[in-house]
Amino acid sequence: MMMALLLLSSCNNEKRYQYDYDYLPAQMSKGENWSIIDRNGKIVVEEEYPADAELSPIQEGVYWVRTSGGCQLFSIQQPKKPLTDAEYAMATEFRAGRAVVSNPNHPIQIVDTNGKIVATLAKNIKRCYTFSDDGYAVFETTDDKKGLLNTDGKVVLKAEYEELNNVSDGVTLAKKKTDDSKCLIINPKGKKLGEVNTEQYHLFNPEFHEGKLLVQKTDDEDYHTVVLDKTGKKLFDIRKAKEKYTSARYEDGYKVFYNGEKFGLVDEKGELVIRAKYDNLVNIGKQRFCAQKGDKWGVVNAEDETCLDFDFGRIIVTMGENYVALDGDEVILIDPKGKELVSMHRVMADANRYAEYVDVDGLSAQLLKAIEDYEQPLSVAEAAKKFGLNVDDCKYQRSVVQPLDINGKITSTVYYRWEDYIAQEKTHTEKVDDGWFTYNRTVSDGYQWAKVLPESVTATLNINDNAIDTEILYRSLCSKLANGRTKILDGVFSKKVNVNGKTLKCQTQLDNRDSEIGLIIAFFAE
Repeated sequence: MMMALLLLSSCNNEKRYQYDYDYLPAQMSKGENWSIIDRNGKIVVEEEYPADAELSPIQEGVYWVRTSGGCQLFSIQQPKKPLTDAEYAMATEFRAGRAVVSNPNHPIQIVDTNGKIVATLAKNIKRCYTFSDDGYAVFETTDDKKGLLNTDGKVVLKAEYEELNNVSDGVTLAKKKTDDSKCLIINPKGKKLGEVNTEQYHLFNPEFHEGKLLVQKTDDEDYHTVVLDKTGKKLFDIRKAKEKYTSARYEDGYKVFYNGEKFGLVDEKGELVIRAKYDNLVNIGKQRFCAQKGDKWGVVNAEDETCLDFDFGRIIVTMGENYVALDGDEVILIDPKGKELVSMHRVMADANRYAEYVDVDGLSAQLLKAIEDYEQPLSVAEAAKKFGLNVDDCKYQRSVVQPLDINGKITSTVYYRWEDYIAQEKTHTEKVDDGWFTYNRTVSDGYQWAKVLPESVTATLNINDNAIDTEILYRSLCSKLANGRTKILDGVFSKKVNVNGKTLKCQTQLDNRDSEIGLIIAFFAE
């Protein structure tokens, strides 16, 4: 059974909770297409999307459906037809009525819940993250500086920070330089409200919740929690809480803590509410807490009264007053008393955390330069000089390896191979008279670089950025390779080259795969 869940909040006028959903994508039985159920388990969209598709969290009545063609936007009111014809390689979940989307070779865009483009971002913005509930998104420029956008796509905080966190509770934490010892507490327009000394405190979750930031003293080996306000002033300690092992946020005035063995609960002043007695404890809002005893889960309230018996493998999310839980190999929706409302094979909610501007044409141009370099056949002596090879380290070798790295987005190990050993032993003959016989003896003069012809250059180009469509990159590269070469087959090109005074045929072949491109450059005597 597969399950990928992002436990996210919605942005309505009514306060929503981290684990609460109105609708949930579900496969009701194994192999079925995706359906959508409501809070009561009623199927509101029945087997509408392919079983191999991926559905995002359903926020503000809309959701993304990802297929091999890309992400398209649907709504609960219009589940059979996309809201627009647009498809995107990357799309974040909706927050504050906005999502961030992108396609290769096109700048990042912001769309509303109707799929309408609200803003197109500048090309120097290489990445933009999901909007916060406060209506701001962190963006990152090509020079690795971060700033903030509002829901109209306008820059409200210039990209001047090497570290910048999501806006929460109307503030964010920022550093001009990563090695700064002071972490600034600022509002979205950059006004300083306070600071946190990072030499004194370690930040586990660098976001404020309910006016509180949870940190730990850097010299405290017991990981006790310290609570700071929005100016960086200490409010109180939670001496029982070992923050290294639990969530770093308040919700509804309560904070789960861990004492090194068990989980418990403290209130907004750090006072003990539930002693450390559970094997796990999760705050799901509305003064409800998923609790674990042994291998079973149930739900308790802030008075430690059992609201849902400990009969389940895991409580996953809430849907209003109901719960989605694991029961053996099934996922079930149950009411507050534990009565099963509906069973499902699996549920899914997934989306990108950010969208990127990926200049695929630019990347393919950089790759082309690398390939053109590989197509220039190297004599062994040239390779030794270029790569700094030591002849004594290359005895009995026919190949050498070199790394390739294009902005971290495309990486590979490149193998250069020659037709015979690249380091060959040089000898001379000496006449020896041992008093009995006279004979010739072969004496080694050490190794020298051989004059052998190159045979091939091979590599697997790993595409490390999921914003890069491998098919688009492959086609762009093939288009560029067609210039100045003879096309033999799709992805196979030929030209003539020279090495060691000889003319060779150079054949370059590209092999398109899921998230990588195979490269073979072979050299043949004319």
